[in-house]
Amino acid sequence: MQSNFLGWRGYFDLINSVDLFFLYDDVQYTRRDWRNRNRIKTDQGLKWLTVPCHKAPFHALCTEIMIDYSTDWITNHLKMFRAHYSNSLFYEKTYDLIARVYLERYDRLVDLNEDLIRQICDVLGIETDILKTSQLTIPGAKTDRLLNAIKLGGGTDYLSGPAAKDYIEVVKFIDAGIGLSYMTTDYSEYPQLHGSYEKYASIIDLLFNCWGASRFLINQSPNERVI
Repeated sequence: MQSNFLGWRGYFDLINSVDLFFLYDDVQYTRRDWRNRNRIKTDQGLKWLTVPCHKAPFHALCTEIMIDYSTDWITNHLKMFRAHYSNSLFYEKTYDLIARVYLERYDRLVDLNEDLIRQICDVLGIETDILKTSQLTIPGAKTDRLLNAIKLGGGTDYLSGPAAKDYIEVVKFIDAGIGLSYMTTDYSEYPQLHGSYEKYASIIDLLFNCWGASRFLINQSPNERVI
């Protein structure tokens, strides 16, 4: 799966549910997606939190996307955290974690995302091995490349996000003898600030409100087994 910027609870549930997680960072960057933005909960509903990036060719890979520091987006993000989460139970811990990673001032978006993912996994007690596909030689394209990555990692089963149902070639999994399941995302609610519950807020909303207890709020329901 591609690296997301401060992904939602389901993203980390998927990482927690597998033995080996591949960060697909050598594939085409998708715009208007979750790579460089996510949403936090405010008193006016969900608001976007975006990492600005330099313009790149349409077919640029994720590894080629560079962060744009010409605007002070770090300060703007931190101000938003103070404005909307300063009354949360675990404000200081969560704020300090994110600020520490931000202040590394990574050049590449994939490096910022990876550091945030690993730091948040530590808080959640997730011990899954994480590998970047750019560091490996994986032949093929689309489903064939995915299957080759699974075999390279010694895997026998693949857990996918539900959106992949539209493009995964199930027959190839059958032919390869690899099991396939899709995640379900039926999660219980947790305490939030600012009115009615929002299921799809960034994982940091969960950290601000629950911190270490978040690990008990990740996996709630069985996944959908296909083969």
